[in-house]
Amino acid sequence: MLDPILPRRLPRSVARLDAAINRLFGARYNPIYQSGTIVVVLWILLLITGLWLLLYYRIAAPWQSVAEITASPWIGRWIRGAHRYASDGAVVATVAHAGRIFLQRRTWGPRTLAWVTGLVLFGVVLVSGWTGFVLVWDGFGQRLAVESARLFDVLPFLSEPLQRAFV
Repeated sequence: MLDPILPRRLPRSVARLDAAINRLFGARYNPIYQSGTIVVVLWILLLITGLWLLLYYRIAAPWQSVAEITASPWIGRWIRGAHRYASDGAVVATVAHAGRIFLQRRTWGPRTLAWVTGLVLFGVVLVSGWTGFVLVWDGFGQRLAVESARLFDVLPFLSEPLQRAFV
């Protein structure tokens, strides 16, 4: 059973965590306060590196095009690595930002629109991450595509099963 005092303790725990990080970094440079800005900067980096990767990606030969991009030791490997780690960082910063906002109870009233659009944007992040894994078309990407198609086959408005595309 959930402790009725727990919902009142969570915002105080967040405040204590903020105070501890403020002592470590100072209030001006506290990364927890800047988590929304960090997400936006990482999104811009993802947009730039994603567009660069898209220029060299070939749909007809997905695995070979990723291998060719990675084979370029300076720019290709660096851009792909920056894209990969920026996507991980964006997800972590988004979860930290959303968790902090939720635990401080700043999701209702005048901030409802910001909260709802943030949840929608997090859904966009998850879908973008899914497509990024599928576009590589390695073993994991193929399994992810097939299993996702199997999940979508349950939807009643699709005329044919999507799994047939991978046969």
